[in-house]
Amino acid sequence: FGWPVWRFTGDERFTFAQENSLQTQAQYTVRAYEMGKEWGWVGTMFLWNLDYNVTSPSTELANFGIVGSPAYDALAAMPK
Repeated sequence: FGWPVWRFTGDERFTFAQENSLQTQAQYTVRAYEMGKEWGWVGTMFLWNLDYNVTSPSTELANFGIVGSPAYDALAAMPK
């Protein structure tokens, strides 16, 4: 799962990601993990994608990357 944040990559199909700010991405991501824990029946949760905003910045995948973003910091700060 994951929430994209608009990083212009030349691919207009992903302009919907303009609806999410970096802060919103962080809040939604943390809340998703909290909800999974609260529900109890949720198994492994896999957040996609770690670093395409660094390794593939000119592709549509970059919209999902979290390295160097508030989402990364918020996840790192979550209780484990």
